[in-house]
Amino acid sequence: MKKIVLLPALAMTLASCSILAPSSMDYTLAPQKKVTTTAPAFAPAGKATVRERVGTVRTSIELSGMIPQAIYVAHFHKQGKADTAPCESGGAAIMESKMVAQADLQGKVRLEGLVATSVVKDATYLNVHTARDFEGTPADSGVICTPVTVQ
Repeated sequence: MKKIVLLPALAMTLASCSILAPSSMDYTLAPQKKVTTTAPAFAPAGKATVRERVGTVRTSIELSGMIPQAIYVAHFHKQGKADTAPCESGGAAIMESKMVAQADLQGKVRLEGLVATSVVKDATYLNVHTARDFEGTPADSGVICTPVTVQ
């Protein structure tokens, strides 16, 4: 009889843990004020989903209005200058969170990544750059960005 009483209590305890209830946040990315690319004009827009579960962060970024067939690299950044908005703060990139993909002929691109929560726990923004190559070498200071909170 004691086992039956303990099972519901155990289930309630586990249900309150992040193991069973992942944290998920959706963000809207906005074009950065100072796009330093020499590529043709484009109108970047998109969304990002950052989902934390069991010590990992899964990131999915869907963009449109990008340069067709251009290569893009995204990664989380730490806060740079303290009294500045995250996307304008010039913070250091967290290179372990790098995601690279190529836009299709319509200028749509999807970047996805998986990284340990401990690696990005201090991130304050998620930035997408055009890339020089498939290694993800940034070609500019960023074209689209969003502040983030990783829990």
